[in-house]
Amino acid sequence: MATQPPTPGPSQLAITAQDQYRECAASWRAHDRNIWQIPAVIALLDGAGLVSAFGLPLTMLMREAVVGVALLLTLALTYALAAHRHWAQVERQTLVTIEVQAQQVPLLHWPGPRDRNARASDYWHTQDAPWWYWKSAYVLLFIAMLLVIVLLIALLVLNPIFPDLAREAPAVR
Repeated sequence: MATQPPTPGPSQLAITAQDQYRECAASWRAHDRNIWQIPAVIALLDGAGLVSAFGLPLTMLMREAVVGVALLLTLALTYALAAHRHWAQVERQTLVTIEVQAQQVPLLHWPGPRDRNARASDYWHTQDAPWWYWKSAYVLLFIAMLLVIVLLIALLVLNPIFPDLAREAPAVR
């Protein structure tokens, strides 16, 4: 006869909620900190693609291919940026739900000067941040990514119309 696991008591449930809160808070802080990495990768890849497409003597078809690959990578990484923001919002809402259920004071990350000897928990304060602190970076980065997408689409369209945009590869004899 199989035995059933014991029903968890209140102290075990509290430990589970605390562990969930810690894991979710750590993941949320990582999402909040790393929001600049995706646009940096986009800028690096697109810059290298545009320099090679318009700086090297390539044929028009090769130039279109390089700009097209840069556009596809930019679209994929812009989607990753939107997904990154979505999961940061989901994690933040999970933290708020846990805080409300546990009747805790909500803790919001407020960056301050770092001291080498201070603990990480010293930089969590109970004051709320202004609305622009949470949204401005993501909105500005997303708008910048959309502008880069528009630029790449314009280059794909204008390249055949104005072939003098870049050096053409010498004809093979």
